[in-house]
Amino acid sequence: MRGGPGVREISVRVEAVTPTLGGSTQARAIDEVDVFRASTVRGHLRFWWRALYAVPYPSASELYARESEIWGRAATNRGGRSAVDVRVEVEHVGRIEPSDIRLSDSKEGKATPGAYALWPARGETRTNTPTAPRLAPGTRFRLVLLA
Repeated sequence: MRGGPGVREISVRVEAVTPTLGGSTQARAIDEVDVFRASTVRGHLRFWWRALYAVPYPSASELYARESEIWGRAATNRGGRSAVDVRVEVEHVGRIEPSDIRLSDSKEGKATPGAYALWPARGETRTNTPTAPRLAPGTRFRLVLLA
């Protein structure tokens, strides 16, 4: 934990408005204990920082240097810890939805709402891959950033 008088904290409540896929260390699985992992959220924040703030840096190496100052870098001879501490406090876990994903209406039933966005979770009869479970909308967590 960061300490001292210069610590700044941002706390944001996040609610999933679409089904949530994955979140586990295993592909196509939901981790029921660690629903949203801080390391995963950090990776998403790092990606979006890079996407939003890349323009002022004239080279990829300069962008990487600044990104590493903020988000940390791998433990090499020039490794370094992140200046940002990311915490995730899960408040509510939506129900797990294991049902098939239907891309269109058929005699088996109506199309799954948002089926196109759920394409990665659909089952494959050809490869005997089951439909991936997903968390229903409404899953909530508090994201806390300390720097």
